[in-house]
Amino acid sequence: MRPLFFLALSAIVYVNIAGLTLAAGRFLPAGAIARAAALIGVCAVLFFIEHFVGLGSLQWTLPFLTAASLYVLWRWRTQLCRRETLAAEAVFLIAVTYGLGWKIAFPQVVEVYDRLSDLHLVANYMTGAKLPPADMWLPWQRLDYYYTFQQYSAALLGRITGLDAGVSFNIGAALLSGLVIALAWDFLESFALKPASRLLAIVCFTVGGTGISPLYHLIVAPPATGYLSTQAAKDAVLHNSRFIGWFENGVASDLWNSLSSSATVRGLQLPIETFGEQFPVGGFHAPLSGFLFLLLALAIMARLTLGRVSERPQLEFLLGLSVPMTICSNAWVLPLQAILIGSWKLWDLGGRPLRELRYSLAGLAAGLVLILPFLAGFAADGHPIKLVRVLADQHSPWAQFLIIFWPLILVAILASVAGRHRGLALRFAAIFIPLLLATEVLNAFDGAYGGEFIRFNPALKWWGWIFTGGFLALSTCLLASERRLVRWASAITLLLVSLFAGDLAAYFVLQPKPYIAQLGGEGFYAADLANARMMAFLKNADDGLVLENVYDERPKDTGIYGSFSGKPDLLGVPWILRVWNNRLTELPNLESDISHFFRGVHPAPLQFLTGFHVRYVVWSVRESTDMPDWAAIDRAINPDYAWVEFSSTPDRHVGVWARR
Repeated sequence: MRPLFFLALSAIVYVNIAGLTLAAGRFLPAGAIARAAALIGVCAVLFFIEHFVGLGSLQWTLPFLTAASLYVLWRWRTQLCRRETLAAEAVFLIAVTYGLGWKIAFPQVVEVYDRLSDLHLVANYMTGAKLPPADMWLPWQRLDYYYTFQQYSAALLGRITGLDAGVSFNIGAALLSGLVIALAWDFLESFALKPASRLLAIVCFTVGGTGISPLYHLIVAPPATGYLSTQAAKDAVLHNSRFIGWFENGVASDLWNSLSSSATVRGLQLPIETFGEQFPVGGFHAPLSGFLFLLLALAIMARLTLGRVSERPQLEFLLGLSVPMTICSNAWVLPLQAILIGSWKLWDLGGRPLRELRYSLAGLAAGLVLILPFLAGFAADGHPIKLVRVLADQHSPWAQFLIIFWPLILVAILASVAGRHRGLALRFAAIFIPLLLATEVLNAFDGAYGGEFIRFNPALKWWGWIFTGGFLALSTCLLASERRLVRWASAITLLLVSLFAGDLAAYFVLQPKPYIAQLGGEGFYAADLANARMMAFLKNADDGLVLENVYDERPKDTGIYGSFSGKPDLLGVPWILRVWNNRLTELPNLESDISHFFRGVHPAPLQFLTGFHVRYVVWSVRESTDMPDWAAIDRAINPDYAWVEFSSTPDRHVGVWARR
């Protein structure tokens, strides 16, 4: 029954999105732009409202929203049945299905690539309380120090449909990636490319890598397990994104070492995550929102430049709106989005009346108003970031830098011979190439990382945005050229970058899938039956504060059971909390108290629990065999806490102490 329920709910969600898209299509170009703008608008308005009054569970609205969507679809069925509308819907459905395929195969949420922290962010918004919500990993503070519009929107989906945080996390990622792919397709359609060229470009955008993609298997040493192995597939995906600072002599081939051995010495960690990299990463992190607003801007620019559109004021408004929305979605790309839109508008001033600027300024102002309640806390409590100069010993090794970015550099050089779209190509080149060069001059320092990670965050957040947007924009201009050599040069470059699809396919096929279709995300932690029973108990128990153990290894795997059950934890993952908020001076003592408690040596364990009003103490499968520690804790807290056992094995304990 669960697959049937999921299919039925998916159909209902799609009907609502289709109805919203068709309604927005009365004012905007139908298809991807209308869909993205409508969803962003609805979520942004509710994000604004809920900073004044929490709306709680919105599941009661689903029948009414569905009925309204069905009416819209019937009312404008003529528009719905048009070929271009059906094609746009088909592209969106295919794109969402691709993302959902990854999520069905690898749904587990663990603290790898920020998956657990992203789930935590979604879980914070599931109650529908007034914003900013209580931080469920440190419940005496508010979650007003992180850009969470993306996670809020996923929680909104869960609150309307009745899905829990884990399912909302996975479905939200598939929907968001589908919106991005559909916008990329809309951008390509504006150039009237041949079907084969359009398909090549969208495949490269969706499953392509970087300049290392065609070279990786030449410069890596043959793995002992063979290229068609689980580890080799995992390494291929890793080194495509961690080529600088991670790819070192130990994994390099003899050929690469002989040509450039000095460049492969492990140095600064400088990762790049393109859009195609997001699927094996499997998270729901802020770069996805960055790609959404980037592609929304590119699709609008293409429409405004290449077609005669009656919706120019609305599109200009959306361009302006996209800039402030990055602050609450992915603040790292705010300067990039601002430069992209600002440069575009400055260029337009030479050919269009100055009064046209008012629409973009109105969008900018509207976006600022919508996020103003969010900014009230974020500006005061958010992580301070300052621009600093990249020092001489912090620059990227030139050989590895060129290997990653040669496709973008090549298409930028070819922009001067692009033919009919030469002016547009030169505009894109004049934006994206200086942005790329600026990353070797300026570093954004947030105080969270040092040493080999001093440029980690800016590289991770900036490089993928610049490469993905710049390469798509420039290669598309070249594909649309009337000059055969230019088209072929672009097509060959796209094909070479698309070779990353082979590594992605190997990863998808060869990686174990023990938790397939468990979209709640808890499969890894619920693999032990006793642990699964305990998680179910917590999910259905009354609200209350949860205490979990904090482990020594990194990542400190805690905050799990609270996030999955929708309950606050006394303490979540400490190192992540420190990264987000470096003013938490109470963490060392709290970590020490928790460690002493779970080792059974806390001097006053009962007072510790009651002092923090802890209602549930988790003794998970990881502690299950520590029988002496369990006995010591049980003796100490038994007067106020009753033990609930879920293990049927006599030589171990898995369960919860619940306050009497």
